[in-house]
Formats: sequence, C-alpha cells, structure tokens
Amino acid sequence: TCAEGCRLDTGALAQAVARAEAALARGADLVIVNKFGRVEAEGGGFRDLIAQALDSGIPVMVAVPPKFQGAFTEFAGDLSQAVEPGAALDWCRGAVRPRAA
Repeated sequence: TCAEGCRLDTGALAQAVARAEAALARGADLVIVNKFGRVEAEGGGFRDLIAQALDSGIPVMVAVPPKFQGAFTEFAGDLSQAVEPGAALDWCRGAVRPRAA
C-alpha cells in the first residue's frame, strides 16, 4: 500500500482566502489563521492576508509548524512573537485595541 498525505483543495483555499479578505475589508479587530503552512511558505494562501492585516495594524495569530518556522521568520521578521498555546486567549485579549465609543 502507498501512504498518501492529505491533498490540498486549492479551489477551496482560494475561496476561504477571498472570504477572509472580504471580512478584513469590512473591518476586523483580530485575524486568526489556522496555519502558516506549505502554501504560505511558498508565497500563496493566506500570506497576503496576513501581511495586509499587519500593515493595517491588526494583530494576527497564526500557528506555525516547526518545519515552516524558517519561512515564517523570513516573512514576519521582528513582527512575530511566540505565544504558548495556554496563553493564546490572553494574548488575543491583550492584542485587540478597545474600540472608540
């Protein structure tokens, strides 16, 4: 038998990115991206959305698997900080700016 990894549905990914971009355009306090994976490491997927959010001052939380840490560090530079999983909610609460009344 041959072992097969999961196969990325690029069409579904493109739809998800488009929906997320539309939501970001309407305004967001925080962006959470499931993973900075192979597609993002290669320059696609949610990479532009992450950059757009950061350029707009919107905090972004994204999981980065160890094998893509180098690509992520090259992409995010000093804009990134590691957050332990148990501290994720507190980080999100602290990262979101209060809205003006």
